[in-house]
Amino acid sequence: MDWLDKVIRYGMLRSEKLVVENILDKLKYEHDGKLFRGNLKSFVQEVAKASGVHTNTVYYVIRRLKELGILEEVIINGKDYIILSKRFSSRMIKLGREYSEWLKA
Repeated sequence: MDWLDKVIRYGMLRSEKLVVENILDKLKYEHDGKLFRGNLKSFVQEVAKASGVHTNTVYYVIRRLKELGILEEVIINGKDYIILSKRFSSRMIKLGREYSEWLKA
């Protein structure tokens, strides 16, 4: 995903590349793609510590990922979760197509 690296480096979330990677990896591999909202504070603290940034930066990145459709909030059995969007991969492909010409320059 070289184009994703370029999008992050030159466009959205430029300075938060490591934070984005840590959030997505931790959410996907350690939480099986869904994070209980009650565990958000400890999740953010762990990501901030691993990334070497302030917790507010992690909250900002999570909010931006929600706006981009990569993360979404759902209710499962009466509990709030933050999950990887089912459209996650299609959103990445769409971003790649939209920015491909810009990235080539």
